[in-house]
Amino acid sequence: MYVTEQYLLLKTVDTLQQKYGFRTLFISDARDEFLLEKYDRRINHVICIRRKTFDWSNQLKQDIDSYLRKFYQQPQLFRGKETRFSIVYVSNLKPVDSWEHLSKTMRLKGRKNATVTTYFVDEYEGLEELGKLTNTIDKNDNWKMEALPPISEQERQMVYLEQKIVAIHQHNQRKFEEIFQFGKTKWTFVLIIINLIVFFLMETQGSSTNSLHLIDWGAKYNYAISEGEIWRFLTSMFLHIGIFHLMMNMIALYFLGEITEKIYGSKRFLFIYFLAGFTGGIASYATNDAVAAGASGAIFGLFGALLFFGLHYKELFFQTMGRSLLIIIGINIVFGLAVPQIDNGAHIGGLIGGFIASQIIHLPKKTEGTKQVVAIIGLITLMSAMFLYGSQQTSASENPQTMAAIAQEYVESERYAELIDWSTDRIDQGIEHEFVYFYRAVAYLETDRLDAAEDDLFRSIEINEDFAEAHYNLSVISERENEIGMALEHVRKAIELQPANEQFKQYEKELSQKSTSG
Repeated sequence: MYVTEQYLLLKTVDTLQQKYGFRTLFISDARDEFLLEKYDRRINHVICIRRKTFDWSNQLKQDIDSYLRKFYQQPQLFRGKETRFSIVYVSNLKPVDSWEHLSKTMRLKGRKNATVTTYFVDEYEGLEELGKLTNTIDKNDNWKMEALPPISEQERQMVYLEQKIVAIHQHNQRKFEEIFQFGKTKWTFVLIIINLIVFFLMETQGSSTNSLHLIDWGAKYNYAISEGEIWRFLTSMFLHIGIFHLMMNMIALYFLGEITEKIYGSKRFLFIYFLAGFTGGIASYATNDAVAAGASGAIFGLFGALLFFGLHYKELFFQTMGRSLLIIIGINIVFGLAVPQIDNGAHIGGLIGGFIASQIIHLPKKTEGTKQVVAIIGLITLMSAMFLYGSQQTSASENPQTMAAIAQEYVESERYAELIDWSTDRIDQGIEHEFVYFYRAVAYLETDRLDAAEDDLFRSIEINEDFAEAHYNLSVISERENEIGMALEHVRKAIELQPANEQFKQYEKELSQKSTSG
C-alpha cells in the first residue's frame, strides 16, 4: 500500500544519508524518486531509489535502460577506480512474469570500471534486499530495517523523514551556492577587454609577431629586465604573439576566470591572477631567454587556484570540475614539453604561483594563519631565487636566435643607428657572438662605413669560421672597394659552405664576368 511504500522509501533514503554518509543529488517534486551519491576509497556509489510499480518485466527493463542513459549523460558520476550504480525500486507489486535476471549485477558498455545492480524492496521478503545494497557500500555491515511500525506511526514518521531529508538537501544546495556563487564575474571580462584592446592597438602600429615590436611594447626580454626593466613582467601579461595566441588565451581566461572569480571573489581573483602572472614571468626569465609574452602564466595560475580549491573541497571538486581540470592541466604540460616554442617555465611557474597565492589569501571564510605566513615567505624566496638565477644566466649569454631575430627586424625597418647602438651595447656587456658582430657589420655596410663593417665581419668569422653570410658580405665590401679578386675569394668560400645557395652562385657569376671583362 502507498503509506508503507513511501515509508520504506523515505526510511531508506534517511538511513543512506545518516548512517552511510550519502549526499542527495536530486529529489523529485512528488518525493517518490531520489538520487544519492557517496565517494569512498576511490569507489563512487550512486543510488537511484524510487517508488514505482511495473506489470511486466519489459517495462522494468525499459525503465532501467532509461536510467542508464541518464547515467551516461552525466560523466561526472564516473570517477575513481570504480563506479557502482544501484537502482532501487520500492513496490509491493512485482512484475507478473520473470524479472529476476534483471537484478543481476551488469557491467556498463564502454565503461569497464562501472556496474549497475537493480533491487526490488517490499514490506515482505524484499527487505533483505536493503541488506544486499548496504553490503556493497560496506562489506562489514548488513543493515536490516526493524519491523515496520503500525500504519499510523508510519504516517507520522513519514512527515518527519520527508522534512528532514529535504532540509538536509536544501542545506547542501545553499552551501554549494555559497561556495560557487561567492563572487560575481566582472574582472574576468575587464581583463579580456584590455587584452583585446592592447592587441588591436599593437597591430595597428606594427606586427604582434615582430620581436622588436613586442620588445618596444613591453614583452618579456631578459636583457632589458636584467638592466632594471622589472615592469616587463607585468606588461608582457597583456601582449600576445599573433591572433591565434590571443584567442586561445582569451577563451581559457573566460572559462577559468569565470569560475575562479565566483569561488574566490573579485579581490582574491585579481590577487591570484597578477601574482601568478608575475611568478610565471620570473620563471620564464629563469628558464627561457627568448622574447616572450602572453597571459598564459596568469591563466595557469587560475588552474593552481582551482587545484587549491580542490584540496579543501575534494568532494565538490570531483563532482564538478576535478577530473576534467586535471586532464586539461596534464595535456597542457605534456604538450608544452613536446613543443619547444611553448614557454613551459611561464606555465609551470604560473601554476605554482597561483596555488601559493591561493594559500596566501585562502578561500572565502577560511584562514590558516601559519600556513599563510609560510606561503608568503616561500613565494618570496622562490621568486627571488628564480630572479637571481635568471639574472646570472642573462649576464652570461643571450639567446642567439633572439638576438638574430631582433637584429634582422632592425635591418628590415632600416633602423641602422639603433642597430649599431644595440649591438655595441651587447659587445660592451661581454656578449661575444657572431650574430652581434655580423648585424652591426650590416648596419655599418648600409651606412657606408666599410672599414668598420669589414672589421666586424672578420671578427664574426673568427668566432665561427663557417659563417657563410659573413664571407658573402665581405665579398660585397671587396667589390665596392674594387678588389674583385678578393671578392671572388670570399664568395667562393661562402658557396663552399652553402653549396645550395643560389644567391651566392649568382653573385659569383656576376663577379666572374666583371673580372673577365676587366
